[in-house]
Amino acid sequence: MCWSPSKNEVPLVRTEFGDSFDVVYPPLSILAGPPVAVVDKVVDKRGNRKQASAYLNFLYSDADPEIIAKHHLRPRSKAIAKKYAASFKPITLFTVDSVFGSW
Repeated sequence: MCWSPSKNEVPLVRTEFGDSFDVVYPPLSILAGPPVAVVDKVVDKRGNRKQASAYLNFLYSDADPEIIAKHHLRPRSKAIAKKYAASFKPITLFTVDSVFGSW
């Protein structure tokens, strides 16, 4: 069997099915991060500013990329990526804006 994996599929499939397949790694991929924000009107209305702010701060801490890397997803933190370098094939990452421009 041969397929081009999603970021975290290979280790999970190997755990279940072993190494009886070839994996095709693309040479490049889009660096996509979902936009995240604390919306004043919403958090003030719902009374959850503290929790929303804590979550946003967590996303940009070293703890978040560490968890991401442990779950076989490529971390954006250079320090964490270096720590888990053996788990990830080298790949050229680009943003949509850098290739196609902004909205």
